[in-house]
Amino acid sequence: MLLTGDIEKAAEKALLLQAPSLLQATILIAPHHGSKTSGLPAFIQSVHPAYVLYATGYRNRYHFPHPTVVAQYQARHVIQLNTEKTGQIDFRLNREGLLHPPQCYRQGHPHYWFNKELYFIR
Repeated sequence: MLLTGDIEKAAEKALLLQAPSLLQATILIAPHHGSKTSGLPAFIQSVHPAYVLYATGYRNRYHFPHPTVVAQYQARHVIQLNTEKTGQIDFRLNREGLLHPPQCYRQGHPHYWFNKELYFIR
């Protein structure tokens, strides 16, 4: 997993110059929440993630992730998950180190109005 924080394109370039062989990761936390100030194609190619996670809030005022960044990952067939839609995202490894598919909180814990039978006694 590569945790990038709020880095932008300049920092992505620096990482590509300093340690390109250390960047590969199965899970990438999108730089700067998927802002258009990040997402260099060469950086994405070097990381070569299977999953990219956008850490964004519900109805975020910056409208992250930016469509151009989303398109960069789509072009590389990267699975994209956005916490605005999924809530908490859990990844688990088995004892052999194999990654299980992610579990998304909202998928397993829908709001009661989507499944009222679970919450009301008749």
